[in-house]
Amino acid sequence: MAIVEEKFAISSINYFTTFTFIFIKISVIMIKIYFSIVVCCLAFVSTFGQTPCSLTLTSGAGTDNQTVCYGNAISDISYLIGGTATGAVVSTLPAGLMATYNAGVFTISGSPSLSVGIYSYSVTTTGGTCSASSSVFTIKIENPKSNFTANYSLGSSPITVKFTNYSENANTYQWMFGDGTNSNVLDTSITYTFPAKYTVELIASINLQCPDTAVVDIFNNTTVYFALFTTSYDAMQNNFILNVDPLSTSKAVSYKWDFGDGTTSKLSSPTHTFTKDSVYNVCMKIYTATGDSCTYCHQIGKDASGNIYRTAGFTLGVTHITSITEIKNNENVFSLSPNPTSGLVKVMFNKFVSNTSLKLYNSTGEKLVEQNNINGNQYTIDIVNQASGIYILEVNQSGTISRTKLIKE
Repeated sequence: MAIVEEKFAISSINYFTTFTFIFIKISVIMIKIYFSIVVCCLAFVSTFGQTPCSLTLTSGAGTDNQTVCYGNAISDISYLIGGTATGAVVSTLPAGLMATYNAGVFTISGSPSLSVGIYSYSVTTTGGTCSASSSVFTIKIENPKSNFTANYSLGSSPITVKFTNYSENANTYQWMFGDGTNSNVLDTSITYTFPAKYTVELIASINLQCPDTAVVDIFNNTTVYFALFTTSYDAMQNNFILNVDPLSTSKAVSYKWDFGDGTTSKLSSPTHTFTKDSVYNVCMKIYTATGDSCTYCHQIGKDASGNIYRTAGFTLGVTHITSITEIKNNENVFSLSPNPTSGLVKVMFNKFVSNTSLKLYNSTGEKLVEQNNINGNQYTIDIVNQASGIYILEVNQSGTISRTKLIKE
């Protein structure tokens, strides 16, 4: 009996030990689970329990997604930064714009310098204990360019003019034909009945925004009068030479000169001495046999920066160029820009040309430039090293020769 009771006691001790071990192990596991839950809860509270920072537009509805004309400043875009945020940053902001933060307000301003397009930018709050807020906005840049040609033949009234619209980056058009009539179509034509000069304007825009205007004069059985002179300077003689354009010479029956210093002259080729260095606005007014008149003014002298130097005053002399005859109308073929020019000038054709040639002559008929086999829509001429004066540009397009006047300042 004693042996049996001993075995029973040993067995009871083993069971008790095993149970105790299992209980302790389960308790450890429960404690680990408890601490894991606590850690997760704390992480959740620290990460997702934060109050979001606020980013509120205060500059007016639509300013954060606005359209602006090229070269113009945008309407300032302002955001109120809220929560505990202490600032904001902006990314991919178009060139020419800048962002500033002051007293809780984040402001974007400036003039975008990029070309036509839609540009996205994002604003994100920074600092503080709140969770960052971010939003994406856009700025759209528009840049319409108005351009057109007028095709017609000079002659007796009536004349019909066909207008071809070459405007770019535009979707709305307004034609004003100079006779009181208007149109808003892409291409159009009009018949002028009464002899006169008509100034035609084309305003191209984007939904009536960002307007750009091109102007062409139409002459219906009228004589064109032209007042123009160019200047050169003789440093040895301290003398300005004014070269009167031949079209002015051929049409004028009388002249009136205003030298800009209170003196005038009615001579066709006066000489005038200025008593002191300064910049003077010299004007020539021509009168025609029909009583019409037109005026051209040009500033000459020494400017405030002293770019041209003279001492004890200087002399002005007027000469007339008569070796150039009147020039055929070229506006249906090409145009020049800029004209007058200080050096480089673009010859812009009204359509793509091929195997076209051009020649440039000075006022005495000497050929200075010749270029053949021109292909494309434009060609650039360099006359930087040529003297100031009047030049004739001749274009030969498939046997049709057109000429125009080019002024070198």
